[in-house]
Amino acid sequence: MLETSFLVLPNKPVVGVPPASELRATVGDKEFEVRSVTGAAGASDLKTVIVFDLASTAPDQQLRLVNQARAMEPGLRRMQNVSLFVVSSEWTEFHHGFGFGRGSEQYEYFLPEPESAAGYGASPPSPRPEFVQWMQGHTEYGPSIQSFRGLARMLGSWRGPIRVLWLGQDFGWVHPDRQYGVGGKSPFYTPNAAFGRLDAFARAGINFWPIVWLNGVSESAEGARRNLRQASDIAQYLGGKASVCNTDLAACLKSVLDTSSHGWIIRIAGPPVDWTEDSAKVLNVWYAPDRGVLDLTRPFVRLEKPRLKSDKRLPGTRPVHTWHEVAPSVPLFDSVALSGKPGCAAGTGSETEKLAMTAIVPDAVVRGLRTYVEVLSVTSGPPDGKLTAKQREAAMLSQHLQFHTRSAPELVRETGQGTAEVCIDLPPTSRRDWSYWIIVFNREAGWAGVGFLPVADVVSAQRRR
Repeated sequence: MLETSFLVLPNKPVVGVPPASELRATVGDKEFEVRSVTGAAGASDLKTVIVFDLASTAPDQQLRLVNQARAMEPGLRRMQNVSLFVVSSEWTEFHHGFGFGRGSEQYEYFLPEPESAAGYGASPPSPRPEFVQWMQGHTEYGPSIQSFRGLARMLGSWRGPIRVLWLGQDFGWVHPDRQYGVGGKSPFYTPNAAFGRLDAFARAGINFWPIVWLNGVSESAEGARRNLRQASDIAQYLGGKASVCNTDLAACLKSVLDTSSHGWIIRIAGPPVDWTEDSAKVLNVWYAPDRGVLDLTRPFVRLEKPRLKSDKRLPGTRPVHTWHEVAPSVPLFDSVALSGKPGCAAGTGSETEKLAMTAIVPDAVVRGLRTYVEVLSVTSGPPDGKLTAKQREAAMLSQHLQFHTRSAPELVRETGQGTAEVCIDLPPTSRRDWSYWIIVFNREAGWAGVGFLPVADVVSAQRRR
C-alpha cells in the first residue's frame, strides 16, 4: 500500500473543510481511498521548505538576493516546521561553504563584507581543486537540477505533507533535455526534471511552489515569460503553483505562504502504481459535489525499479542513470568575523595541554554551537581561479586534515556583556606556515563566526603555557 498526505489548493472557497467522504481519488484506473481531509492553516504536521537558488541567479544580482533573504531569515526561523536551504555554484566574495564529508550536511555562510573573511590577517582559503575543476566543466543549470534531485532524496525520508517554495531567477534546468545534445533525445531523455523524482515526491507528500524572482524586470519581458512557463511546468508535475516575485522577496514569500495555507491536507491510500511505457500514471483528486471546487491532476507513481532502455547503438549494453545529486546547503546568514586569541584560559582542565583557541561568541548562541576546523594553505589562487600543481596539492592535503571538534565547544566564561568565551580544540600539524580555518556556528540561530588563525601563533601560545 502507498499512503501519503499532501497539500491541495481548491479552485474556489467552500464553507469549512469537506469530509473525506465528499472527495474521490484515483491513480490511473485504480481507486484510492481518501482517509482524511484537514485544513492547512494551523496544521501542526505541515512542513515548509524554502530554497534560495543562487545558482540560477545572475552573479551581479546574487548579493541582492542574499541580503533580502538575510533580512527575512529571523522571521522564517521562528515559524513552525520551516527549513531553509540555499543552492550555489560559485565560490564568491560574499559566501563560502563547508561540510563534514560525503553524505553529510553541507553549510553555506554569508559574510556581510568580503574583507571580514580575513579574520586574523590571513587570506581566505583558495577554492577546492575539485570545485574549480567542476566549475570548468559543469553543464548549464547543473547546480540547480543537482540540488533539486538531492532535495528530493533528502525529503523522501520525511513524512508529509511538505510544501517546497523554490525561489530562483531562471528555471531552465526544469528541462534537462538541453544536456543531451541535438534534439535532447537519448535513452535518458525526460521531459521534465520532476519526471525521474515522482516517486520521492509521491511517498513524502511533497508539492512544489516555484517562485520566479524578476528583480525589477517586467513580467512581459521574453525571459520572464519563458521562466514562468518553465516554473509552471514543474509545478504542474508536482502539484503546486508557480508565481512571480518582482522585487520584494519578503512580500512574495508571505503571499505564497498565505495562499497555500488556504489549502487542504488530504491523506490518501491505495495500491502501488508503476510506470507505464515512458510515462507515469495520473493522480486525480476531485470534490464530488462540485468538480469546480477541486479537480486536481498530477503525474503520480510508486516506482519500485526503474526501467532503463538499452541503447540500440550499443547492442547488449544496459545503460545506467548517472544523475548527480547534491543536497542543498543549510544557510547561515548572520555571519561575522570570529574574534578570539590563541590558547585557552587556565582552569579548563586538559584543554591547556592541547592546541586550542579561545573564541568570543554571542552568549545567545552558545547552546547548540558546533565547530569546524581545517588546516589550510594561506596561498590564494590566481585571479582566473586556476590552481597551480603546488596549490592543488596543498588544498587536497587540507581535506585530509579536516577536523571536526566535539559538537559543543567548552564554555570558558560569560563576559556579562552579551558575549561568552568558548574553547575550541585545534588539530596538530607540522605546517607552521599554514593557518587554521575556524568556523563556529549554530544552525538553529543561522549564526556563524569565521576566522583564520596562523598555526605558528597557536603553537607559540601552547609553549608559553
